Amino acid sequence: MTEHGEKWTINDWNEEVEGLVKHIEHDIICHFLERNEKIIIDNTSLTKRSRHRYVEIAKRYNKIIACVFLKRDIETLMEENKKKEYPVPDHVIVQLFAKTDVPTGDEGFNKVVIA
Repeated sequence: MTEHGEKWTINDWNEEVEGLVKHIEHDIICHFLERNEKIIIDNTSLTKRSRHRYVEIAKRYNKIIACVFLKRDIETLMEENKKKEYPVPDHVIVQLFAKTDVPTGDEGFNKVVIA
């Protein structure tokens, strides 16, 4: 785990902390949906599985859910990554790109926008 503003590396990833983060995120989402607030979840969510929990929460609260997916080719992703202050290793980008599922309405979204 890192302090706010510190460089994060893959060595800082911790499964236990990740579970806690997901739990807190879930509670925050539910908090706002219970109060009929509109929310935006800005997350990578590259796979159907990673998006499923957001769809399920929205359904539980009878909310409309849309997905905006920023589709990029691997060359653009690599180029943009190199401009970051803390770039992700190239092999990580390649691995994530390879397992990306472009979202569809079949996942339960009311609207899907591919940009």
